[in-house]
Amino acid sequence: MFYGGTSTRLGIYGMGSATLTDLTRTKYIQAQIMQFVQYYKHNTLSYFDFSRRLELGAILSYEDHYSYPWFVSWGYNPYEQPAMDKVMYELRFKRTALNAIAQYPLDIFHRIEFSLAGTSVKYQHPDWQSYADYYETEIEMTLNNPLYQLLPSEILEDHIEYLVNGKEESELRADFLKQYINDGSFLTFNIALVRDTAMYKRFGPFVNDMYRVDLGWSTGGHNARISVEGRKYYRLGSEWVFALRGYGGLQLGKTINPWIIGGLGELRGYDWMQFMGNRIWMVNAELRFPLVKNFNLMGFLYVGDIRVALFMDMANIWFDNERFNALNKDDVNSGTVKGSIGADLTLGTIPILGMPLHLAFSKRMTKIKFLPKLEEDWQIKLYFGFSF
Repeated sequence: MFYGGTSTRLGIYGMGSATLTDLTRTKYIQAQIMQFVQYYKHNTLSYFDFSRRLELGAILSYEDHYSYPWFVSWGYNPYEQPAMDKVMYELRFKRTALNAIAQYPLDIFHRIEFSLAGTSVKYQHPDWQSYADYYETEIEMTLNNPLYQLLPSEILEDHIEYLVNGKEESELRADFLKQYINDGSFLTFNIALVRDTAMYKRFGPFVNDMYRVDLGWSTGGHNARISVEGRKYYRLGSEWVFALRGYGGLQLGKTINPWIIGGLGELRGYDWMQFMGNRIWMVNAELRFPLVKNFNLMGFLYVGDIRVALFMDMANIWFDNERFNALNKDDVNSGTVKGSIGADLTLGTIPILGMPLHLAFSKRMTKIKFLPKLEEDWQIKLYFGFSF
């Protein structure tokens, strides 16, 4: 949602890019390829023109994404997982988009952004209705087969209950996919008002703030979406910074492009792109300070400063389907608050990738009400990307 990057769960990672620019560096053409061995690819071709007050751009992108294919390939059994996971683990989508963008500064601190995108999405997932029909057939056979009547009543009742639950959950997942996960092509118009007073040093923003409000509308279900983001930076010294970020959004109408979050700098301690929904809020707090300045590896590889961020991440993301969420009341995916605390070690900027390398040590927070409970195990994630 906010970053490009990877986590160690996704296997071998490859990325390449090429950029052409004019002598004044006001016009750019960039091609970028991002490839995991099996699970994810994202390729883009971009053009930007910053030579005028009205800045223009266009981005052609192709994305192919499996949600959790490693569970499938390792003998994953969907009926042993919480209901949301049963839907998400085998979900795959391919998305192609052409996005035209424009940006116009109102004054030194404020700007307005426009975008018009044409998108085509194709989802692949199991036919859960066929599972429901299978359970329905099994229930009828059980009730009408005289051999089953010879079983002890407790065993027969447990078996029928198992079949009824399987039928209900399969129908629920089929209804969920029909309502929220839809193929098709659509146009999306977005307008954003941005206030940005943040000031930067070599390690990123260190003082002031940034706020933005986005309003969007899409054809194909008349989907409307609104999101609000705020970032605040407090300078605690020449190199120490306390950073805050808040984000919230909701979608109305038919959901055709849900939010997907997890991992990276959003919700550390969880897997990349683990959670999906059409309602979201997220809060991040970081205390950033230097550990090593001007790090030079073996005298020839300069990667800049090594910095540490002590962080706390909290978020909630869900679909506005109360029947579906009720089945997941004890599941971390179901609209319950998720969180983590820990330390994020940032290794400068890797010259080959052009992005900082992060090593995040985190503990998940569960049962977040008044005093959250910390899980015992540390989560260690490696990813690339810029901090907010």
